[in-house]
Amino acid sequence: LQRFRLPYLMRLAWDLSVTVHEMHGHALCVPYFEAAFERILGLYGSLDEVRRHRMDLFGGIYNPRRISGTRLWSTHAWGVAVDLDPEGNAWGWRWPQEASMPLAIVEIFEGLGAVAGARWERKPDAMHFQFAR
Repeated sequence: LQRFRLPYLMRLAWDLSVTVHEMHGHALCVPYFEAAFERILGLYGSLDEVRRHRMDLFGGIYNPRRISGTRLWSTHAWGVAVDLDPEGNAWGWRWPQEASMPLAIVEIFEGLGAVAGARWERKPDAMHFQFAR
């Protein structure tokens, strides 16, 4: 794992009073995470606009856990995935019908080579972007 600094403050999705200015990710993925967050800030232009679109709500990168209901390790266990705005993009919600992840954010991550969980047909996960297949 490698620590990296964010270009804007994020808030923990489960405790909005806690701000995050650094994250940990797999060393090979850190440049892509950094680029994604820089592009998000560039897209919206200010922290106020990032917040208005809920892209400051952080659901996690590194988390040593298994995929819910399986014995398989989650991509979060390797630090190669990030979750954004979990409340507005719950696991299993169809995108864009139910989940609110902006298309521009999906395109930012996909443009960097990530897999967007929003596009999964079986068990969509619009909050989830992973740099692994």
